[in-house]
Amino acid sequence: KETIHVRPPQDRVTGPELSFARWGRSGCLAFLLGGLLLVAGAFALAGWNTVESGKVAVTRRFGEITGTRTAGGFWDNPIGFSMMEYDLRVAKTIQNQQAALKNQQTLFIKDAAYQYNLTPDAARKLLETVGDQQTFERNVVIPKLQNAMKAVTPQYTAEDVFPRRSEIEQKMEQTLAADLKEYEVAAGSVDITLSDVDFDPEFRKAIDAKAKAEQERLVELANLEKQKIRNNQEIQQAQTDAQRAKVAAEGQANAAVANAKGQAEATRTQAAAEAEANEKVGQSLSQDLIRYRYAQNWNGQLPSTMLGDNGFLPTFNVAADGATQTPGQNTSNGQQAGPPAPKKP
Repeated sequence: KETIHVRPPQDRVTGPELSFARWGRSGCLAFLLGGLLLVAGAFALAGWNTVESGKVAVTRRFGEITGTRTAGGFWDNPIGFSMMEYDLRVAKTIQNQQAALKNQQTLFIKDAAYQYNLTPDAARKLLETVGDQQTFERNVVIPKLQNAMKAVTPQYTAEDVFPRRSEIEQKMEQTLAADLKEYEVAAGSVDITLSDVDFDPEFRKAIDAKAKAEQERLVELANLEKQKIRNNQEIQQAQTDAQRAKVAAEGQANAAVANAKGQAEATRTQAAAEAEANEKVGQSLSQDLIRYRYAQNWNGQLPSTMLGDNGFLPTFNVAADGATQTPGQNTSNGQQAGPPAPKKP
């Protein structure tokens, strides 16, 4: 027979008891409190929301719009909560558009930039009537921008596009702003820039040729204007030189006239002085003085061949009173002074 050994009950190994009784009442309360705090923290984190700068959020609860929130953080009950954000400042581009021109040409708008601003109230209206912002762009903004382009470009010819581009852009902006007014787009915020436009290749060549001819004409006009200015400067310089020469000649002539007048005046003065001196000398001369001077300058020698006019040698008689008589002059008794000269053979 086989013997079966049975351990006594006290020797059996029992598993851990999973009873809260071992923790006691305080342990249970601590466990429950920790769980509640964990749930509360998760609930708090789930209800915290943030709106980025430049955006506005439309809040909803179970699909119903409850309000709008601007940039910043806020807490809301996360149960059934949702929100839709909209950019208040929109700046995008549109490409590869076509529009007709006045002269039956086609304007190819390869790249155009546009922008606009939404008001905070516009976001709620857009969510109620259109949907999210992408839907608003696709179904409202782009079609109305295309309509604005097609409404404005037929007012201009191809030649007007480049020189009057700012005017065309301004009219497009006014048209688009009027179409978006019902969606509460901020007034004056619409801006359009036609950054890249072109025409048909053949027409583009014609425009380039015309522009080149116009540029050459302007250059020629500028050169002619420069030459005209240069000619005027040369004429003015010549006139200035002629005026200077005239002034110099007049000055020299005036100087010559003044010099001549001075010389003539000096000559007249000198002549007058000589005449006055001669007159005084003539008035002071007498026969006695002349004979006296003649005798005073005579060296006492008679000429050997020279005869007087009447054939006698000239002699001088000196009177007792000192008076001198010239040859041929009678003395006081009526006789001729001096001996008679011999006659010529």
